Amino acid sequence: MVSTGTPNGGSPTWVDEEVFEEFEDHPAHVDTERLSWEDAWGLMTPNWYGHTTGDWGPWNDYVGREFETGGTKDTRMQSICSATKDEDVIVYTIGYDITANGNAETQLETCASSLNHYYPTDGANIGNAFSSIASNVKNLRLTQ
Repeated sequence: MVSTGTPNGGSPTWVDEEVFEEFEDHPAHVDTERLSWEDAWGLMTPNWYGHTTGDWGPWNDYVGREFETGGTKDTRMQSICSATKDEDVIVYTIGYDITANGNAETQLETCASSLNHYYPTDGANIGNAFSSIASNVKNLRLTQ
């Protein structure tokens, strides 16, 4: 079964695949090419889907979920950093072109395994930060 959708927000019209090609002139018809669900959902927004099918469930699930506060993001990041360090993973962080002593720097310093594992940098010296991290990783591999 294939839904042809409806242009005016009504219920979708369901048809057998054999007769789907007859609906090429239907206002909601886009293409007769068969897509995987992943490809199809990747091409349509929840808003487009709601207007086309009249089913606003995906839109209602989506609206308001695309925004998170900075505090929520910081908390989630620190939770991930702590869980990573709890597994004895050494965490390096790079503060690329951020404000010194600002919230971003504080979060990156806290996330790093130590202050020596945090690298404040800008475009001019970012290569040095990566070289230092690479050197530290090589030394760890040789000694542990």
